[in-house]
Amino acid sequence: MSRKSLALLSAASVLSLAVAANAADPELTVLDWAGWEIDGMLQPYVDKHGQKPSYVFFADDDEAFQKVSSGFKADVVHPCAASVPRYKEAGLVEPWDISKIPEFANIPERMTAPFTNEEGVFYIPTDYAYTAIAYNSETVPAEDVASLSVFTNEKYAGRISMPDNTDDVWSLAFMATGVTSWGQCDRRTVPGRRRLAAHGASQCPRLLGRSGRTVAADGDG
Repeated sequence: MSRKSLALLSAASVLSLAVAANAADPELTVLDWAGWEIDGMLQPYVDKHGQKPSYVFFADDDEAFQKVSSGFKADVVHPCAASVPRYKEAGLVEPWDISKIPEFANIPERMTAPFTNEEGVFYIPTDYAYTAIAYNSETVPAEDVASLSVFTNEKYAGRISMPDNTDDVWSLAFMATGVTSWGQCDRRTVPGRRRLAAHGASQCPRLLGRSGRTVAADGDG
């Protein structure tokens, strides 16, 4: 399992159904979001093993989970945090050997505690907090998108798009409306729910360029 634990910088969970990886293996297979095979981030791995791991890409969390639960063989998977429980409940991941991850001690406990139990740590946070607002600068002034109140602005009714991802939608709704507890939620909590259109992975440029949408949220919180 030594090469699996070296994948701290590029992945999140170890797949228990994966083909075993060790120092003699020519490849380590990572199931990841497209674009995360970043050279600089992988340099320590390349220095040690002479090449990058092998990557297989997915477009969203549902696709990744379906792929793994259908028997796809990989060593490491990089889901969003909200998807980790279903991997664990399905018996698809095993705990990391954190003794082989020197940088684990520098990860804030608040980021690992929700994914830790008596068996061990099932998820290593890799990236966070880069969800952002994209907007058409030709039709939307910068001051209108200076805060999340843009999602409740009647001016943009019918011209807002958000990811087809419930985690992102509700998180943004909470921040835009000041809601701090699920107990405060009702149908009115989703900001501008009559103004929204859903979009899939990597669709922001198309939406802002040709669909008539002027504001969109994308990324990963």
